[in-house]
Amino acid sequence: MPKKRCCVFTFVKNEKIFLPIWLKYYSRFFDKDDIYVLDHGTDDGSVQECSKHYGFKVIKLHHEVYDEIWRTGVVCQKQTELLQSYEYVLFTDADEIIIPNPGKYKDLKDYILRCAEDCVVCAGHELIHIRQKEPPIDLSKPILNQREYWYPNHFYDKPLLARKPLVWAHGFHNAVNMGGYRDKDLWLLHLHKMDYDLCWDKHKSALNYKWNDECVRQNLGFQFRINNVADFKKYFDTRHPDYKELRIGRWWHFIRLSFLKAWTKAWIKAWILKKGSLCDWSEKGFNFVRITRIPGTLLRNQTV
Repeated sequence: MPKKRCCVFTFVKNEKIFLPIWLKYYSRFFDKDDIYVLDHGTDDGSVQECSKHYGFKVIKLHHEVYDEIWRTGVVCQKQTELLQSYEYVLFTDADEIIIPNPGKYKDLKDYILRCAEDCVVCAGHELIHIRQKEPPIDLSKPILNQREYWYPNHFYDKPLLARKPLVWAHGFHNAVNMGGYRDKDLWLLHLHKMDYDLCWDKHKSALNYKWNDECVRQNLGFQFRINNVADFKKYFDTRHPDYKELRIGRWWHFIRLSFLKAWTKAWIKAWILKKGSLCDWSEKGFNFVRITRIPGTLLRNQTV
C-alpha cells in the first residue's frame, strides 16, 4: 500500500489555550485521519472539547510524573511508527505553528508537497506580547490581528519535518542524526509568550505537576518551575541567562561602553523604536534582544 504524503502530531497535557489554536491551523492542511494528538492525562476537558469541533486521532498516554525524558522517547517512537504509513511526518509542540514564507509558498501544504529534503530545520521566531503597546489577547480573534512583534530565537530552530526517524534531544531543539538544513523560509512561530497573563497562568499550573527528579537535576523545562513573578518577568522579557544567545553583538557593542550616558542610551532606544524595532535591556551590561515587527506579508496572511 503506497504511503500518504504527510501527517502531523503533537503532545499535550492540559492545553486548553493552545490545542484549539493548533488544531484550527493544522486542520487547514491535513485530513482528520492524518492529525494525531498524544494526550498525557489531560484532565481540563480540552481534548474532549476540541473533539466537538475538529476531527483527529487521540492516543492516550499514562505516566505518573511530568517527564521531559519520557516525553522525548514517546515522540521519537511515534514518529518512527508513523513513517511506516507516511512519506513525511511533522511534529510540533502545541504552541508551535509552522508557516512557510507566504512570499514563496502558497501555504504549509504547498511547502510539504514541494519538499525533497530528508529533514528540514525551521527558523525559530518568538511571538512576544509588548504590554506597553498591546492589550491582553482575545482568543476569539486571530492572533496575528492582535500581535505584531517577534524576535528570532535560534533556540527554536527545530528539526520537525522529516522523512526519516529522528533521534531528538530533550525539547526537540535538535536531533543527533538530523543531517538537515535550516530553511530560512520555513518559520516556526512560537506562541508561548503571545500573552503575558496566559503565559503566567500556564506556568503556575505546571508548578502543580509532579516532576521527574532527573528532569529537575538536568534543568529540563526550567521555565515551568519558575515560582515567583519577578523571575517570570525576566524569563518573559527574554533576559533569562538561558537566552543569552539571542543578544545582539558586534555593531551594537559600543552601547556597552561605560562612558555612554543614560540619555544617550535612551536616545538609541527611542531611535530603534521609531524604526519599528523594540529593545529589551538586560540587567547586566547593555545587551538586548532585537524585537522587530512581523513582516506585513505574514500579518496580512492571517493564518493564525
